[in-house]
Amino acid sequence: TSSILNADLTPNSVTTLNVADGAVTTIKMADSAISGLKLLTGAVSPVHINTTGASTGQALIYDGSSVNWTTPAENFPGIITDPSALTSITTSGTYQDMQSITLPSTGRYLITAFVNITTQQTNDEYHSRITQGGTILTGSSVYFAADDMMSLSTVVNITSGNLATPVLIQCNDGGLLFMGTAVGTYSVVKLSN
Repeated sequence: TSSILNADLTPNSVTTLNVADGAVTTIKMADSAISGLKLLTGAVSPVHINTTGASTGQALIYDGSSVNWTTPAENFPGIITDPSALTSITTSGTYQDMQSITLPSTGRYLITAFVNITTQQTNDEYHSRITQGGTILTGSSVYFAADDMMSLSTVVNITSGNLATPVLIQCNDGGLLFMGTAVGTYSVVKLSN
């Protein structure tokens, strides 16, 4: 076959009917010859995107000048645990765990708990607290009243040094003779890294 120069062609004289199937290959296309206008919407699926340089959990993110594989920033505050029920316990003179919370990563977390003694007696005292590694982070007590609720909240700073140490929500009855049933709810919100 002989070569044809562009000057020898009449505009629009070569159509797809004149080109053999498979005749136009990647090597025969000029650099940057195919623009986004030539691609159908949805024509490039995720399996056709080069993942070189990407790590698990990363996404293609525009940084103001280019698109790169990047780990998305966390949005704060971020709910870790929606209000959930604490484990119901029968109180005693020693603190018992109502919830053990292992936090997922380093950062600052707001932990809130509401503890209610549903079967307490008049003139009883009940105590609840949030601890980590034996350190009391916050506490609350009720005395002499039925169905009083103890409200606790604390901000916990989780570092690589204490990440594996669970945060505990605990309750006791002050060592009196009247055991009560402790129930309640808790929630966890991540405030920052």
